[in-house]
Amino acid sequence: MKVFSTAGVSRSSRVGYWTDLNQSLFTPLRVEPSSSDTFDAEVRLESLGPAGMARIKSTPTSIVCGEEHVSKITRRRFSVRHVMRGQVVLNQYGREIRMDDGDFTLTDNTCPQQYTICEPTETMIFAIPDTLMKALMPYPEQLCGVHMSGQFGFGRTVTSMLQSIWDQVEEGVSVEAGPVIAKHFLDVLVSSYALAHRTDVEGSAIANARRIRIKRFIETQLRDPELTAAAVAEAFKISPRYLRMIFAKDNESVSSYILRRRVEECAREMRSCLSRSRTITEIAFSWGFNGAPHFTRSFRDHFGMTPKEYRLRHMQAASTALT
Repeated sequence: MKVFSTAGVSRSSRVGYWTDLNQSLFTPLRVEPSSSDTFDAEVRLESLGPAGMARIKSTPTSIVCGEEHVSKITRRRFSVRHVMRGQVVLNQYGREIRMDDGDFTLTDNTCPQQYTICEPTETMIFAIPDTLMKALMPYPEQLCGVHMSGQFGFGRTVTSMLQSIWDQVEEGVSVEAGPVIAKHFLDVLVSSYALAHRTDVEGSAIANARRIRIKRFIETQLRDPELTAAAVAEAFKISPRYLRMIFAKDNESVSSYILRRRVEECAREMRSCLSRSRTITEIAFSWGFNGAPHFTRSFRDHFGMTPKEYRLRHMQAASTALT
């Protein structure tokens, strides 16, 4: 088993060390700790044939994997992220969920995501190559960012099995046993999603596949002020009417989806300590808005307060947490 920790790294170098380590082990990303002075993290990892497991401890921080990061990824993987202790907020494929002790979800490393650790947290990750995942679940992207409770039914079976596998990993697993263990776990995982979210995987295979590709495209183009529903339809060579039909299942139009995701990304930047020097207008324009009044109205409609009020509230909360 490989173990890496910031414990032996100087305080001023820990964020850089953790960023480089994650990029070499997992995927390109950006680390935004709540406090660089108190940041601390550790990862323990082992392979199970084609799959891999990791157990991570971390103080509050945000892990951001944006368009500039996913464009560098050459090997696609899906990951089960299980919160063993603490609280995490995940944003991917237009979904934002909060996970507490025992919860888990599925993520896709080729789609932009943000993983915010809200308090000292311990998580477990089970990484799966896309070919293996899709052999059992044709469209796993539909379930990325979908909240799963580990307290009930097959969800509880999944988290119990993860813990059991990890216990075996710490004791030592033979090379031959790794692939067999991974296959058994994936069977249980797929069953848990099929029972809990059957409606999410039903419907036209062609429409499902296109909706997934369209959402991934939107997520990577959110900063482009020219990104509109018409531009999306043109990019995929489909009619605006057919585009509306594809999104009808989500009860959200393409334009509403784009607007919501831009507002959410602006809010994320306003919460980030790394963006303190940027004005609200600069942040809004960097995420595709081309007018301050429109941004303010859209932000208030979504969050129930102005951008200025939102930023001030989170800055005050961050200051209180550090005292």
